Formats: sequence, structure tokens, C-alpha cells
Amino acid sequence: MADLLDRVPRVTLVGQMPGWRHDPVPCVAARLAQLPRYACPEAAPRLQVAKLDSYYFRVNAAIAAVAEAHAGASTIDPLARWCGAQECKSAVDGHFLYRDAGHLRRNLPADVTAELAAALGLDQLLPAPAPPPTNLAAQ
Repeated sequence: MADLLDRVPRVTLVGQMPGWRHDPVPCVAARLAQLPRYACPEAAPRLQVAKLDSYYFRVNAAIAAVAEAHAGASTIDPLARWCGAQECKSAVDGHFLYRDAGHLRRNLPADVTAELAAALGLDQLLPAPAPPPTNLAAQ
């Protein structure tokens, strides 16, 4: 970390996003498509804080300790930003965020991605996206 901070002015470490014990996508797909499938344990999958493996909390605590030990380093704890006392968000504006038990989807609409980034504080770290190029041939 010290070598990296010698080369760049600041480093932000992003902690572990909350994940599921089992892939929730089949249940979400069954609910949305209203197709006959095996019964899901819940009507709508919820990512409950009480069911998160302690691994997430330990990893994020270790990441925070590394950041605290180095001037110029900071951390983002997704659990603290994305989860309430009882559960973590799993959808934004009707868009389910996960592609499987441990990964976020890459094909979310831009407004959902922006909301997720803002909720996690990533929008403060990255430069604003450049506007799309204009089609000069059409003018």
C-alpha cells in the first residue's frame, strides 16, 4: 500500500458487497415470468443482514484497518452504505441487481447504475462521464 501511495495521491479500497447464500435469480425470474417452477422459499427474495455470513463483516473490517494504517487511503464499506438494520437492497427501481449469488449485474440501466454508484459513494471518486459524441455527419 505504501508503494502505491508513493505513486498516487489517494487510494480508496472498496469492501465486499453483500451476497446471497444461494443464487436468488431463479426465484426472481420465476416471480417475474409467472412460470410454473419449484417453489421459492420466499415470495420475493430479500437479502437479510442477519443471514449474511460473518465473512463479509470480517473482510470489510480488515480492509478498513489497512486504510486506517495509511495516510491517503480511505475505504468504502458497501454493507454500511447499502444495508439497513434488517436487510440490504437487492433491487433499484424494479431492477434486480444481482446476476448470481455473489455478483452484481453488468447490464443495468444507466440511471440504476448511477443510483447504485451514488449510494456507495463511488460517484464522488470517479470523474463524471463524458457526454456522448455528437454525430457530425448528420449536421
